[in-house]
Amino acid sequence: MTTADKTATSLPQSIARPFVWLALFLLAILATQSLVTSVVLLGFVYARMHLRITGHAVEGLWAKVKLGIAGTLTLASLTLIPGILWTFAWQAGWDNSFNKGYEQATIGPLTGVLGIAIFLLIMPYVQIAQSQHAATGDWRAFYRFRENIKLWSGAPISAALLPIVYALAGLPIFLLFAGPTFLPQMTSYADTTDAEVLARLRAWYFLGGALFVPLLFGVKRVVVWVYIRAAAARPDHPKLRLAICYPIVAALWFFVVAELFIGQFLNNHGPLGWLNLPLIQLPAVNRVPPGLMPG
Repeated sequence: MTTADKTATSLPQSIARPFVWLALFLLAILATQSLVTSVVLLGFVYARMHLRITGHAVEGLWAKVKLGIAGTLTLASLTLIPGILWTFAWQAGWDNSFNKGYEQATIGPLTGVLGIAIFLLIMPYVQIAQSQHAATGDWRAFYRFRENIKLWSGAPISAALLPIVYALAGLPIFLLFAGPTFLPQMTSYADTTDAEVLARLRAWYFLGGALFVPLLFGVKRVVVWVYIRAAAARPDHPKLRLAICYPIVAALWFFVVAELFIGQFLNNHGPLGWLNLPLIQLPAVNRVPPGLMPG
């Protein structure tokens, strides 16, 4: 093939490439609008992490879907525990407020604190275990607790960046979820039909998805960077490093918890708000109230 032929072949590809990326970006935004489709998006996130860690692509849509399903289940096995406790704590708090059950007044707060403690404990581990899952393509790698914890001890200072990155990236998501409460066109129902409110909320969350998708892949890129540093390290006294650094890094995840609690207080999204943190679990950002949905 001559140089002219190669140029003629590559030119249409270079023209088409931006349109392909635009189409993929739009599909990713659409995937953020439903919990079901977000499972597929999670699979693509894992595939991207796998490519950055190993240099090899995950071939085929079904392989990515399987990664998403496995990732959903492994993440849920740990991260749903604090979410369930927070849901119960929130409901118990409201029930106590209405029923004046002063004898049970501590149940809600204590359950919430327990959920926070579990979240802080598991989140440093979840990041490294998720990366192991993505790197190997094997869901069982997520549960190799001794291996993953030893791996984490290789880069504890780098791992300390992750809760800060998640908290900073979570600020736009915080505004996305709390925003409808403060937008006049969303809160003034006097001259607005349910159909109009639904259309505006859908547009709001679709635009939010456009902001969220780059944030999601950007955050996971930092997660991969920490994982690669940890895998390349050969630390001295890993147990001592673990004992000193893990509690400190775990405590930093409280910034993410604070965002969640403040956001839920400003605009309560019900159990879904507690059970799914989009940057950590399923990448779904559509929080249209079920009562507004047709049918």
